[in-house]
Amino acid sequence: LREGMAQNERMPQLDLVLEGSVNGGGTGEFIGQPFNDAFDNRPSYTAGVRFSVPLGPDERDARHKRRRLETVQQALQTRTLVDTVLLELEVSANELATAQNELVERAEALSLAKADQKVIEERWAAGLGSGAPTGSDGVFYLDQLLTGLDRLTRAELDFAEAQSTVMVARANLSRVKGT
Repeated sequence: LREGMAQNERMPQLDLVLEGSVNGGGTGEFIGQPFNDAFDNRPSYTAGVRFSVPLGPDERDARHKRRRLETVQQALQTRTLVDTVLLELEVSANELATAQNELVERAEALSLAKADQKVIEERWAAGLGSGAPTGSDGVFYLDQLLTGLDRLTRAELDFAEAQSTVMVARANLSRVKGT
């Protein structure tokens, strides 16, 4: 809008000038008396046209160029802002997809760790049921049991971290969407 106004100011000007006067009134009389005095105080009228064309660069041309540059600058700023928002949206969507894939993998790892632990516990129980584990067998199964518990605990921790990562990624995606 400002650029259009500056462009209109830059165009040649054509003015119609009208002027009217009544000679008299210097003696304190109203216009009616001098107007009726046809010899000394006649009304006068002037009409004319004024045409103005700037020759060479002037202030109006400079103002138009400045407004044009402002318009281009604002368009580029808007484009940069839109590109930034789209990039943030794409990055957030990719982060969410990656976090969800990792959550699925961690859930699968947790399931496998639970199954493995169950097998080890069944072997431990079977070893105790057939008689007390002796010597190295008992130590071996106890070591396997503790290692399995450690692996299960680590898998549960990794799964919990993956869940929190998914929640953070969802929150970031919602923020970028503006919700």
